[in-house]
Amino acid sequence: ADFWGECAEYAELRRLMQEHQELVASMTPHELRSAIERQARAAGLRFEPTLCEKIVEQVQSEPGAMPLLQHALLKLWERRHGTWLSYAEYEAIGGVQRAIAETADSIYNALEEEDRARMRTVFVRLTRVDDSSGENRRDTRQRVAKTDLMPAGVDSSPFLALIAHLADARLLVTSVSPSTQQEEVEVVHESLIRNWPRLQTWLEQQRDSLALREALSKAAQD
Repeated sequence: ADFWGECAEYAELRRLMQEHQELVASMTPHELRSAIERQARAAGLRFEPTLCEKIVEQVQSEPGAMPLLQHALLKLWERRHGTWLSYAEYEAIGGVQRAIAETADSIYNALEEEDRARMRTVFVRLTRVDDSSGENRRDTRQRVAKTDLMPAGVDSSPFLALIAHLADARLLVTSVSPSTQQEEVEVVHESLIRNWPRLQTWLEQQRDSLALREALSKAAQD
C-alpha cells in the first residue's frame, strides 16, 4: 500500500490493480453472527439461546478478535453436547478473552517441571518487550530461529518436542525463512501475549533483563 501511487505510472498495471483489488473492512456484528451461525449450521450444530449474541458482543470489543474467536469456537466445539453448543461450556472455557489463556495454562500444568521451565523460556524469548511505561505499553511477538530458542550446549530434543507439542495445540506457529532457510517459531497471535496472565507475570519479572538482551542483540547485529 505504501507504493500504490508509484504503480499509477504504468497504465496497464494500474488498470489491472483497479480491477482486482477489494478493500475488506472489519466485520459488522450482523456479519459476525451470520458467519458464526452459518458455520455451525453447516456442521449440524446449534447454539443455546443468547450464546451467539454473547460471543459477538465480546468479540466486538476485543483487539485481534478473529484469532481469539477462532480459538474460542474450536474449544466450544470440542466440548459440544450432541448437536448443542452450550452457554455453560462457553463460561467454562472463559469466553473469548480467556479461552486461549485457559488452553495455555492447561498445557503448562500438565507438563513436568523441566518442560515447564522450557515453556517459560520459549514464550519469553518469543516476546519483544516494550520498554515504554504507562497504559500504552504493548509487548509484541517476534519470530525467532528455532535453534536460538534453546541454550547452547544442551540436548535440543526436549525443546524440539515441546515446540512441536505447542504448535499442535495452536499456541505456536513454525515456518521456514525464505531468506535464511532456517526453521523459525512465533507465537500464534499477540492476543495470547495480552490475554495470558502467566506470561505477563513472567515478562514483568524479567522486563529489565529482557530489554537489556534486546539492546545487546541489536548492537551485535549492527
